[in-house]
Amino acid sequence: MAHRGHTNTNTPQRRPRPARRDEDRIAGEAGTAVMRALTLHQPWASAITYAGKDIENRGWTTAYRGPVMIHAGQGRDRTAMAALSDDLPHKDLHGAVIGVALLTGVHQCDGTCSPRWADPGRWHWEMSAPQPLRQPVHPVSGRQRLWIPSTALCAKVRHQLPANIFERWRSS
Repeated sequence: MAHRGHTNTNTPQRRPRPARRDEDRIAGEAGTAVMRALTLHQPWASAITYAGKDIENRGWTTAYRGPVMIHAGQGRDRTAMAALSDDLPHKDLHGAVIGVALLTGVHQCDGTCSPRWADPGRWHWEMSAPQPLRQPVHPVSGRQRLWIPSTALCAKVRHQLPANIFERWRSS
């Protein structure tokens, strides 16, 4: 047992969480909104952005709700590529942000979810109001899990979104 005033050097010290930086935010019409990005294998990124895929299956949950950049990563799901329409926009594009969608909720599959997109036993991320970009932003390296895009990437994406999109998302 250590006496008063003695610090145990064997116990790891927790570092305080860094404060949010301005670059963690993207300017919206009526203030600022936190923006995150999610890297997906193709054709799933294109399916969310263009084909009405409103559930993203994940093995983990998140407390985050809000706008998410849809990043088409380098990976591909060959079975899904063959099953989805050949005319699905950008399904062969990799390493690019192709759209933004709103993450509105997360729930664990209870077996009653939409059979088209749901994967039983996984966390279902509820995606809505996808906004395709006029021009995909690339090259962009993806990351695992939700990630914070750079200020420069946020500016390139924001420039292509409708002027009042953040206001509409806040009211929905």
